[in-house]
Parts: sequence; structure tokens; C-alpha cells
Amino acid sequence: FDKDLQQKVATFLYFGLMTDCGGFSFGNTTPEALRDAAALMEMGADPVKLYNGAYRNKNFEELKLLGRALSSLRSHWDGKMAVMSLTEKDIHEIGVDLKNAKDFVDYISAIPGSEIAIFLREDGNGLIRGSLRSTSTFNVEQLAGKLGGGGHINASGFTAPGTLETIENQIVNEVAKHFGK
Repeated sequence: FDKDLQQKVATFLYFGLMTDCGGFSFGNTTPEALRDAAALMEMGADPVKLYNGAYRNKNFEELKLLGRALSSLRSHWDGKMAVMSLTEKDIHEIGVDLKNAKDFVDYISAIPGSEIAIFLREDGNGLIRGSLRSTSTFNVEQLAGKLGGGGHINASGFTAPGTLETIENQIVNEVAKHFGK
């Protein structure tokens, strides 16, 4: 078996496994996943390089955009749900590719006591993109489904017509049923 090909395949598989398990920090990080990761490392996958590439390497503009998003941070139900957003104006002023904002929701899902993290951004043409995360029993896939999206119980997304305010209000009204408020 070609060693270079083996290392390339191991690298791609490790990267997919690592990112699906959130850098091996999500609930789907099982002993089997870690054994698979170890086997892929033995075939040449470099976990430090791959982790840094996926989670640590941020350019200046991306960090400025993250700062703008974090400055919009607000909470509901004593911090059980955190929401942040970006307007089209924010995005154009900083001039960064939006693919770099895909993991912004993970920053707010790390807030202690926060069970639901929501990242909303204007996507042009009256559309709002949303990334939803849950660290509890709340099913964000069902919430995303009500807004035309989907995903998994703990990680989902959607694209829906509306404004940041109307979409956030819809989300708050749906989540309120969960918290009984």
C-alpha cells in the first residue's frame, strides 16, 4: 500500500472524525471514535496540525468579525439561551469571507450555564442564516425544522426569510415553550 496515499486518506478521515466530534469535545466522542482516531494517527494523520487548522488558525479580519458578533451577544432565561448576530453592514465593513464565521456559534455554546446557542446573520435578499447548538436535552433540529432547516439534535442550521429581529423573536417564542415561560 502506498505510504503517501495511506497518510492522505488517514488525514482526511481523521479531520472528518475530529470535526464531527467537535475536536473530540462533543457527546458523540466515544471510546470507539478515539480508538479510530488513534489508528488514523498511526497511519500518519497529524492531530496537532489538523486541530490547529480547524479550530485555532484565525486571520485578523475573522477575529474582527468575531469581535463584532460577540459585541451583539444577548441572553434569555438567565443565560440559558445566548444569541449573537451579524448584519450585512458588519460583514461588508470588515470584508471577510462568511465561510470563516461558520464556527462562531461554538464560542457562545461555551458559556457556562448556556443550554442553547444561536448565531444569526443576514445573508442578503431578506434571508437570515442561523446556526443552532444545544448542550442540553433541547432539540435544536426541531427548532431549525420550524424555520425550514435541519441537522442534528445538538447542532442544526437554517436559512429563512425575515429580519434578525423577527427570526430571533420566533426562536424566543419557540424556546419559551421549552422553559415554560
